[in-house]
Amino acid sequence: MLRTIPVDVKTLVTVRQFESYMSPPGRPLVIRGWTENWQALSKWDFGFFKTGYGEDRLSVSYTIEGQQKSLQVAMKDYVDYITNPGASSELKQLERRLNLPRPFYCVSYKPFRDHPELLRDFTLPPFVADWWGFFNESFARSHFPQNQGWVFLGGKNVVAELHKDSHHTLTWLAQIRGRKQCYLFSPDDSESVYHGSVDPVNPEWDKYPLFRKATAHICILNPGEMLFLPPDWWHHVVALDDVITVSYNLVNHINFGYYLRKVFGERLPDLLALLPGQMPPRPLSEQEDGELEKV
Repeated sequence: MLRTIPVDVKTLVTVRQFESYMSPPGRPLVIRGWTENWQALSKWDFGFFKTGYGEDRLSVSYTIEGQQKSLQVAMKDYVDYITNPGASSELKQLERRLNLPRPFYCVSYKPFRDHPELLRDFTLPPFVADWWGFFNESFARSHFPQNQGWVFLGGKNVVAELHKDSHHTLTWLAQIRGRKQCYLFSPDDSESVYHGSVDPVNPEWDKYPLFRKATAHICILNPGEMLFLPPDWWHHVVALDDVITVSYNLVNHINFGYYLRKVFGERLPDLLALLPGQMPPRPLSEQEDGELEKV
């Protein structure tokens, strides 16, 4: 029997309270009430993406014989597949031919570089610090992520199998349409979840006996709610309905050191050694120099 505890749900938190949840090893947190003014909640449905972005190419994933695979489809065709499950589309025929246990899932749609207008439809709560905007473009492109931000689309019963996000980033997911059941595990449970090999919904207890030691933090993420995960937390997510989710990874003062160590690895000490031991004084502008003289 899997040990479970509910994820804390808050509406108001201070910066300090939020950071106490996110500082490693931390614990997950669901936030309510901060998406009420998001245009995404009223605009983003499957028809919106089909009409406005129907020609976008999506990579949709599926698992067969334990191997995760993907194929490319147009947004308009994928939306039809999700919203008309009884129709005999090419995707539906392929799903039946492969005898898939669950629908194809779009988990790699990153639209914000090509469609920056979508960024106007949501904002982070004020207690969340996001440093991506401070990185220059070449650094972000060379390391992670090349184009930040995802929109996940899928039908009922799609699954994001147990995994953790890379580079020790913080993660947030905001539910736009439908509900998701989330199973979350601390990095301290990495051995017990066999580094993501376990299916926490239907575990093979004989194959993974250490899983009995794991503790799942669970929640149902409803439309309008945001889930925040500290770095390196394992998450397994099951769609209870047809779903649309927006998700980002974060780097800030909480995890920037972890992030740099991941990016540069063994090169980090050498790179830090190149920094001057004492920074030279900044030259004063004429205005600043004049103000000092007045003092």
